[in-house]
Amino acid sequence: MKIILDVFRTSSTIIVALASGAKEVLPLSDTSDLDKIDKDKCILAGEYKQKKIDGFDFDNSPFELLNADLEGKTLVLLTTNGTKAIVKEGPCYIGSFLNIGKVKNLEAVPYPVGRLGEPAIEDDLCASSILLERHGIKPDYETIKKKIAESVRRIPKEDFEICMDIDRYSVLPYFDGKRIVDLNKMR
Repeated sequence: MKIILDVFRTSSTIIVALASGAKEVLPLSDTSDLDKIDKDKCILAGEYKQKKIDGFDFDNSPFELLNADLEGKTLVLLTTNGTKAIVKEGPCYIGSFLNIGKVKNLEAVPYPVGRLGEPAIEDDLCASSILLERHGIKPDYETIKKKIAESVRRIPKEDFEICMDIDRYSVLPYFDGKRIVDLNKMR
């Protein structure tokens, strides 16, 4: 089993959505999957190549979802990289810096998604941090944040701040092959 890591922003958006009361998140691998969804009963969020998808309610933005009314609702999420990796992987956990305390001790392998087939420093450093935490070593998160901030300039500042808020949530997202739920609420 893997822990899918797409820190900027799919994993973080999923974590914020579930922490904000969403019942579930349905990840889609491409727009053709939208035909299978009753769009009137869902909230749509997503981006393609860092641009909000036309007709969607929200971008793939944890900041935008912070104040959204998601209580008991289904969020449909479609992104360039992250949702494709989740759907392809099948059953998996979803992690980021936001829930590192929940995922660090899972018997699962951290899997950094990257961007368009290339490594992404934020995903790689999150995976490394999980492994360090797993072995009782506290990462220097301030240095990690600075290193990522120096290397990444493509996301809104508000999203960066949320995505890099270490262990903000105790949400444990799990994809069962169809939907993502918070395992904490399933127990």
